[in-house]
Amino acid sequence: MKLTPAVLLCSFALTAHASDEALTFEKDVRPIVKEHCTHCHGEEEKPKGGVDLRLRRFMDKALDEGKHVIIPGKPEQSELVRLIRSGEMPEKGKKVSEAELAIIEKWIQQGAKTAKTEPLVLAPGPMILSLIHI
Repeated sequence: MKLTPAVLLCSFALTAHASDEALTFEKDVRPIVKEHCTHCHGEEEKPKGGVDLRLRRFMDKALDEGKHVIIPGKPEQSELVRLIRSGEMPEKGKKVSEAELAIIEKWIQQGAKTAKTEPLVLAPGPMILSLIHI
């Protein structure tokens, strides 16, 4: 089968579009932090280090020394990325894979968007499933 330039161009355009897909916290990032992080950072009465990762807006919190959990548009300055990349986090359980970290970095680079408005208040403990679905 011979591929014409037009077919190749269309194929490239579809591939490029798929790789530029906008990521959201609910669909792409929450499953990763739920698997690796929220058992210590959100699902207990007092999250470790005062960091709760159950909602995107909680990630705007300033940390010690002027650092932030995430800085939208700047994954290289986001503590979440630094701690995962250095192997410091998660302290327990399975480490975040390179593919999962790439998703988190891309999401932050794209502006760390959510698919919908998050609740104003969230009780301590595991999240209600209805909040997870978009």
